[in-house]
Amino acid sequence: MQAILETRARGAEQLKNPENVRAAVLGLMRITLQHACVVLGEWIANTLRADPSKLQNFTGVDLKDFVAPADGDLVSLLSELLVAVENMGWKSAGRHYWETVPLSDPLKRLVGKPKANVETVLLAFVRERNDGVEGHGLPGDYDPESDVAVIRSLITRAAPFLPTVADDGEALLIPSLGGREGTPLKTLKLYGGDPICYRRLTATSGGKIRVEAQISRALLKREGVIFEVPNLLLELPARSSPEYSIAEPSWEPDWRPFVLIPDRLATIQEFTGRSTELSALEEWADDMDSRRCMVHGDGGMGKTTLVIEFLHRLIEGETEVKWRPELITFYTAKKTRWGLQGLEHISAQDVGVADVAVEIARLHSTKPLDRSWYDKSPKEVVAKLAGLQAGMRIKRDDHLIILDNTETMAKNEADIKALGAQINELSKHVGRVILTSRRREQIEAFPIPTESWTPDEGLEFLKKRGRTLKCQSIIQAGAATLRSHSKALNNKPIALEVFAQAASAPGESLERAFERVQRMQRHDLGQFLYDDAWSRLAPEMRHVMLLMNRIGDVIDQYIIQLCCRVANVNVAAASEAIEESKGIGTVTKIQGILQVAFNPEFSNYCAERTELLDGKTVPTEEDTNWVQRRYREFVADASTQVRDRNTRAFVVPSARAAWKSFQDGNIDQAFQHYAAACTEDPDNGYLYDRFAYALFSQRRYPEALEKAKRATVLLAEEPEAWFTRGMIEARLGRAPEALKDLDRAESLGKPRHLCELQRAYAYVYSDPKDVDSARKCIEHALKHAPRDRFLDRFASEATAFKNRWLRD
Repeated sequence: MQAILETRARGAEQLKNPENVRAAVLGLMRITLQHACVVLGEWIANTLRADPSKLQNFTGVDLKDFVAPADGDLVSLLSELLVAVENMGWKSAGRHYWETVPLSDPLKRLVGKPKANVETVLLAFVRERNDGVEGHGLPGDYDPESDVAVIRSLITRAAPFLPTVADDGEALLIPSLGGREGTPLKTLKLYGGDPICYRRLTATSGGKIRVEAQISRALLKREGVIFEVPNLLLELPARSSPEYSIAEPSWEPDWRPFVLIPDRLATIQEFTGRSTELSALEEWADDMDSRRCMVHGDGGMGKTTLVIEFLHRLIEGETEVKWRPELITFYTAKKTRWGLQGLEHISAQDVGVADVAVEIARLHSTKPLDRSWYDKSPKEVVAKLAGLQAGMRIKRDDHLIILDNTETMAKNEADIKALGAQINELSKHVGRVILTSRRREQIEAFPIPTESWTPDEGLEFLKKRGRTLKCQSIIQAGAATLRSHSKALNNKPIALEVFAQAASAPGESLERAFERVQRMQRHDLGQFLYDDAWSRLAPEMRHVMLLMNRIGDVIDQYIIQLCCRVANVNVAAASEAIEESKGIGTVTKIQGILQVAFNPEFSNYCAERTELLDGKTVPTEEDTNWVQRRYREFVADASTQVRDRNTRAFVVPSARAAWKSFQDGNIDQAFQHYAAACTEDPDNGYLYDRFAYALFSQRRYPEALEKAKRATVLLAEEPEAWFTRGMIEARLGRAPEALKDLDRAESLGKPRHLCELQRAYAYVYSDPKDVDSARKCIEHALKHAPRDRFLDRFASEATAFKNRWLRD
């Protein structure tokens, strides 16, 4: 089948008319997706017939998507089917389909990013078609090169689950798996070696399906056909659903809550650490005024494990919590997991708060839910659930709801805000909510951060898992060795669990297991940890992250500023983006200087990534070299010995670099360094004073006054600060303010003759000029000037003032 489709794709590439290319590609896309979905669907049916016990692993699919599939429905159906077959034993069926790979230039134009998986490509193609005018029956703006690239990518990535052609050239086979021969495909077949594209499947009597289809005789030539086949596909079981059970705590005979929670993810003997987090959950549980609790942190930190452990301890009476909820509901939106088999997709469904509310309602209703549950807004659905719950006499304080992995429920900024509002509604009307998320959701909630274990906790966990798995290499290893391996894996629970599993394989040494996990981390752990956070960043923010990672794992404030300047991103916004997901890195201040340390997994994730911005692939090598060169210049300037009348202004490196740049005549660069220094050393009034004076010397008076005012706030008793401020106000023609500030400077000890000279400037720059007062000030200034080594310079400035302003 793959060869047939590839031949057709080459034919589409030869077509001259872009509209014909689009029509041919759409036909090939439907044929490819249909055959892939039918293969996976029939494989599930055959597997369940051969081993009914596998039904418990079947996640279910929506059969209506098979009956009359549209392009977008087929893409979603294929994702659901791939998840289902992987859960039932066809391991890594979707690995190539979901693998993120570099895109060709035509696909970059379509998707708008340099790397993506084929699912993302297909959804972008469907969206582009639906949004374009051809989606409304009109000729559109086609890109034949991109169209052909889409179908080629789909055929290549779907090849592992496309049918093969039997020896007779007509029948199709489900591809062989595990060395077994291919199984005949029931629903679809070839006609004279040509594939079909079905339009509708209809279940008929006698256990048959009527297939209404078109034979694709050529790229743009079709022939109608109807045939019947055994109904294997449409008899798949309905989507499996969880059910509530009644918990019967022996320690509390009057408490019988309905619970829907998973089994422990870590046994009592293996659960490690998290005493602080458990105590925080207990504290929240008994604070009935708090409706929401947010357990947040990097992926793989054990947030879900922690919350499930807390729920079991609550039911088992192992906590001090006095609250007794009557209903406990756990709902997960998790889509992927990372383990010994690498990255696995466990769900393809996009869900939101409305889906949670509908699921709770469905589980508590004795009759099927009517349409009104499905065509209302999330707020209205939550209100309906509150009404249903009231009818069951369950108060909102008696229902505990856990929303797991809420970061997958929203992808862009608008959706994130909407999600926060919807969770608020759920907690306000239905029950108290504990949510887990990799990001800090935009919601007011009791926060409980989760971070990596300590090295000692990592050691403790490895010893516990080693005993459970009977892993001799771990059992026999010394504490220092295990602690060292834990530290090398960043003490991250998910990595240590996989390490323990790898080490327990027969004949596997500790070192080989460790190297295996490190290779796995470089391969796809970053995708598991950071894909969702990466997709939430704006393209410009992704640009600055990539540029910073090209420079190094640990970067200081000036590198951040240089990278942000190249990417046209605000420094504060970049810092917030990093802090939002602690998995990316940590933002700290060391002696007032901002510093970012990226996590190793994130650095690996960014290593070969690029971003497409305005048709340009970034970051460029030129930009990276520019940042590195400017930073070297900064370091050289920052190490210069400052010779200034007030060295207390130049404490941080950026301030010293500002002084050196100013002395060298690099004025704009000096002011950039001054601005950075004020961020690093914001309470240094002497710095603001020297910054103000530098601006003053370049006649940038309004900016200078702003800095001078800040200096006088920080140095209210320092005459120099008031003197600088008075000088600036004098040049701006603000005589009353200047005179007042110069009087303050003199009263604090600034020499009178210097203040008198600046008063003279205030009078001549005022409107109207007061020449007589200015003349008196100059006379007083010369009279009181001390006879020291500075007298000649002062007299020269006073004489120049008289020659310009006081001529008769």
